[in-house]
Amino acid sequence: MSGFRQGILVAFIATTLCRAFTVMPSLGTSRHTPTSTSQLYQATAPVAPVADFEYQELKAQLEVMSDREMATRDLQSETLETLEGYVKTIVEKRPSLISLPDIGKVLPGSSWKMVFSTQDAVLGDLPEGTSVQINFYNESDFATDPVASLPGLTDTGGVLDYVLQFPKTALAGVSKLTAKSNYTVADSEEYINPGMVAFSYQDVKSDAFGVNIGLGWLGFVKGRTVYVNTAFIDGQFWIESGENPDGKTYYSVYVRQ
Repeated sequence: MSGFRQGILVAFIATTLCRAFTVMPSLGTSRHTPTSTSQLYQATAPVAPVADFEYQELKAQLEVMSDREMATRDLQSETLETLEGYVKTIVEKRPSLISLPDIGKVLPGSSWKMVFSTQDAVLGDLPEGTSVQINFYNESDFATDPVASLPGLTDTGGVLDYVLQFPKTALAGVSKLTAKSNYTVADSEEYINPGMVAFSYQDVKSDAFGVNIGLGWLGFVKGRTVYVNTAFIDGQFWIESGENPDGKTYYSVYVRQ
C-alpha cells in the first residue's frame, strides 16, 4: 500500500475513533453529581434509543387523546391494552434519562398532568372527566409560602400542589380541588423504591362557586400521605407503577406541561 493511501487510512481511523468517544458517554458519569438540569438529563442518556417504537407510538397516541380531551376510561379495551403494553415496555427496557434517586433535583418548578392510567382508583373513584395535575414549587418560593414552615421538609423535597380539575357537570359548584402538600423524594439506591415521591396533604381547598373553602372529602384529608412510585422519567414523561388491589401492576403516565 502506498504511503499516500496509508495516510488516508490512518486519518479515517483516527476520525472514526474521535467521533465514537465523543458520542459515547463515560461509564462513570452517573457516579458524579451533575451541576445543572441539562447535565442531569444528559448524564445517563443512552447512545441509541431503546424501545423507541413504543415511546414514539405512546407519545403520538397521548397527543391524540389530549387533542380530543379523552380519558383512559374512554378508550376501547384493545386500545387500552396496546397503550399499556407500550408503557410496560418503556418501563422495562428504556433507561430513564436521569437516575431515579436524582429526580428531586429536576422536579422543582415543573408541572405534570396525568394523561393515562390503569390504576383502579383513577378509573373508578374519580368523577368522569376529572384531570389530575401535580405542580412543584420552585425552591425560591419556599420563603413566602406558608406551607414551607411546616415540618417534614428535607434537602430532597419541597412543596407541591396536587390539583383535581373537574368538568362542569361532575360536581355542582366545584371546579377545582387543590391540596397543597409537603413532599420528599427517596434519593438513594438504598431505598426499596428509589425515586419514590411521597407527599402529605397540608392545606386542602376547593373552588366552590368561586370561593375557596376547606374540603376534606374524596380522600383529601389533611395529613394523608400519597406515594408516587417512579418507574421512568425523562424530559417529557413521568411514569408511575404500583399494584391494584387484585395484585395486577398498574401504570400512570404524566406528561410535563
